[in-house]
Formats: sequence, C-alpha cells, structure tokens
Amino acid sequence: MNLDLQHIDLMKNNLKHLPDGFFLHPFRHKLSIILDRNNLQSLPNFPSEPNIIKRISLKYNRFSCLSEDDMTKLNIIKPSSLFLRGNPIECSCNTLRFLKWVHHSGFISDIDDIECVSQNGTLVILSQFLQNLKTYEISCQSKLWIILASCISAFTILALIFGIIYYRYRFAFEYFFLRIKMRLKHYQPLSEECIHDAFISYSHKDITWVKILYDKLHSKGFSLCLYHKDFKVGKPIADCIVEAINSSRKIVFVITEDFLESSWGTYEIEMTRMHAFREGRESMVVVIL
Repeated sequence: MNLDLQHIDLMKNNLKHLPDGFFLHPFRHKLSIILDRNNLQSLPNFPSEPNIIKRISLKYNRFSCLSEDDMTKLNIIKPSSLFLRGNPIECSCNTLRFLKWVHHSGFISDIDDIECVSQNGTLVILSQFLQNLKTYEISCQSKLWIILASCISAFTILALIFGIIYYRYRFAFEYFFLRIKMRLKHYQPLSEECIHDAFISYSHKDITWVKILYDKLHSKGFSLCLYHKDFKVGKPIADCIVEAINSSRKIVFVITEDFLESSWGTYEIEMTRMHAFREGRESMVVVIL
C-alpha cells in the first residue's frame, strides 16, 4: 500500500523510542518528520533509500551525540535538513567522531543555534566550537597519549615495587608456594612426632666430615636425614628440601666456606627460617667449621 503522507508530526508525546518499521512504508512523497520535545536518544529506522526524507526535526530531545548507527542511517537517507537544537549535545573527546561527522556532513541546519557542553562544563555554540575542531582533535590525541603514558608508568612502578619486594622476600614466597603445591598434591602434614631427629644441611664437598658426624649421631640412636640417603630420585630438589625440613625436629647446618658459596645452602637456611616462623619454634642447629 502506497502512502500519500508528506508530514508526520509526533512532537510532545514523551516518546523514548518508536516501534521498528514505523517509517518503513512505501511513501510516495518526500517526508517531513517532526519528533521535537520527546525523550529520544537514538534514531528510529528509516527507509534505506536516499532522498525519501526531506526533513527530520529532533529538537529538545535527549541526544548527547549521534551513535555510529545513527550517523550511518543519515548517510544513507541523506535528508535535506536535520535539526538538533535544544539537545544536551556534548563537545568532548568522547564525542569527537560525531563532531567530525557534523563538521563534514552538512546535514544539520540549525548548527548556529545549538549549544553544546564542553569538557570543562561550559556552554559553547556548536558552530564556533567546530571552527577549531582540528586543534581540539590534536589536544584529544595528546590527552590519550598522556593517559597511556601514565598507565604505563604506573604499571612499571608497581612492577618494580613488586619485583623489589619479591626479591627481598623471595624465599618466603617460595616457601609458601611450595606449601600450597604440596597441599594441592594431597600432601598430608606430619603429626607432632617427626620422622627424623635432624636434617643435616651441608656442602657435598664436606661429605667426608658429615659421614663421620652421621656415624657418631646414628650410633647414639638419632635418626638423620641426608641428601644422598633420603632424597627421592626424580623429585624436584626444592620439594625434597621443604619436605625434609617439615619432617625433622632440628635442622643442622654444617657451615664451611664451600657451604657459604653454595646457593642451595642459602636456600635451605631461608626455608628453615620460614618454617621456624610459621611453626613458632626455633629449629636451627649451626655447626661452624
């Protein structure tokens, strides 16, 4: 059915939106559509043919800008004139795409009467604002780079702080990570009665002296844990160390020059400190050669 309508006036109806297909009819004549003084924030669907609509008046609605979809619709139908006076138009970096469209499309007929809210909250005439749009666009890009640089700087500073804290307390972190790992593997904590009386921490270069110590203590009935005797083959050495510390009443450190040069020696001391802190007891026995 062809319609002879030429003028559709829906002003002052408190409309927030229009039904889909409201304007999708085979109109014979160019349309003038008046939608003033409603609560519209987006455009209804129009016929997807150019030059069907002569005029669209959207004065005193709630448009802060036109969306990408709305601008696409208008680019297709190419209205002779579009009126937006009385809307809370926003002139800011957030609406830069819309402002550039207004500047280049030439659809808006009342551009000299439209007031827009600038970034600092003041009202400016849209046509005057657009005269310096290129400069404003450059300032928006500068702000974007400043924000980006600030975010990167903040992230770098936080990463640096976290790195320093982690390095300072790396053994504490590793100890608790290993504890969590053992729990996830369904490791059952030992009862108060430990498996070993002592775990002996030493440099492999001091094994001859340590064997003498082991024989002396073992002959007196002490149960001792040693690397070469008790550590399970194929199991990560860090896990073995924590398990040995947890399962021994005391940890005996045989301190020599070779021990002090060993990274694993330092690791075992720190793990023992963390264990002692967690359990609330002192478990170190230090033998200095």
